[in-house]
Amino acid sequence: MRSRGELSPLVSVIIAAVLIVVGVALIMIFYHGAKAMGQHAINTPEVEVSGSISASTGVVTINIYNAGTTQLTVSGVKVYGPNGSTLSCSWSGVGATVVAGGSYGLVGQCSGVEPGVSYTVVVSLSGAGGSLVESLTLTAS
Repeated sequence: MRSRGELSPLVSVIIAAVLIVVGVALIMIFYHGAKAMGQHAINTPEVEVSGSISASTGVVTINIYNAGTTQLTVSGVKVYGPNGSTLSCSWSGVGATVVAGGSYGLVGQCSGVEPGVSYTVVVSLSGAGGSLVESLTLTAS
């Protein structure tokens, strides 16, 4: 005869089955979440952009470092003045490929660059994981 508070074998089996099902469901949820995050990390471009702008010559140099695992293509570059106006620039290197783990340098010639003024440079890149826009602020010297 059972004492008070003791569970029947059937109830124990049901509780154990429920705990197993819940445990497996939690493991599956975490596994699929981690897998999705891993895929996102693989396809997300990692880019560092640096550069300089010369007030005397109007020459803009931009270095793009692709720290990701997929190659990227430089699809465009724009330079904006402090009031939001777009500077007229001609670029060498737009359309080039930046290999995974590699760097690429762009050179542009812009008109209307003034010393001491900060300009926003927007670099558009595209790759297998989609498009990416990087911006940096450069002060003309």
